[in-house]
Amino acid sequence: MASRNGVLLVQCSDLVDIQKLAADLCGVVCVREQHLIQRLTWKISNKYYEADLDLMTTKGTWQDLKLQDELKCVDGLVLAFDPTEGQSFDLVKLWLGFVDEHQPAILLLVCSTFPSGDDVAGGVSRQAALEWCIEHSFELVELSAEIENEDQQEECFVEKVGVARISEALQTNMWSNMRRKAPPQENAAAAVASKSEEGDSSQPEHTSSQRRVDALLPEDLPINAALSDDDPGGESFEKLFEAMMEMKEKAASLPEEARKEYAEKVALSFWQALGGDELESDEEAEQ
Repeated sequence: MASRNGVLLVQCSDLVDIQKLAADLCGVVCVREQHLIQRLTWKISNKYYEADLDLMTTKGTWQDLKLQDELKCVDGLVLAFDPTEGQSFDLVKLWLGFVDEHQPAILLLVCSTFPSGDDVAGGVSRQAALEWCIEHSFELVELSAEIENEDQQEECFVEKVGVARISEALQTNMWSNMRRKAPPQENAAAAVASKSEEGDSSQPEHTSSQRRVDALLPEDLPINAALSDDDPGGESFEKLFEAMMEMKEKAASLPEEARKEYAEKVALSFWQALGGDELESDEEAEQ
């Protein structure tokens, strides 16, 4: 099976600048021209992984490109059109043949903005575009969309719009060449090991605190057994409460930095004992 690490951006109207959209997504890139397709290397990197995507742009139609081998690697399709032109939307519809044949995971329909009121004549309304997207499993993205107000901007989980949403959607895909990054805890451990090899003068004090924390943790591990006991009478909860009180007293005897580290490890142990995912607990700690 061919590697699926390609994104195809299709220009379905002369009024759409597909190269600008590509540049907004990946910044300064290397362009490799090949027949009807221009190819760009997009290096994506987020908190969890990094990958090199083959970002392709074209003004061609599905009929022009259906025999191109490059399309076999496409797992993300972005169709950019002008809603003021009915013909532009007709070109969008022709790409359903590609969707049926290659079944890309990410399907986006992109435009600048929709005509308002009576200006829809000869073009496509937002409602019509939305209905088409729902029917064919596309997501509609308006490049000129803005966050409605300042209060919404301050929200932690506000939905992204425009180019930011296109980038977000593409980066959520499980690309075939993605490389997982080491979790923060592993990075921290590697940094400590590196400092130890270099003979860092500040290392002995940190190592001493680390040893005190690690020495206390094995005694606290019965927390797992207390939570896993099938005890409808509530005795496991009482044991857990007693264990938590003991841990609190132990933490009070540690220096401030060691106390924080001890608290983090206990919280992680508690979360995993409840069945929580380690990655998820890392995300919550950062928030």
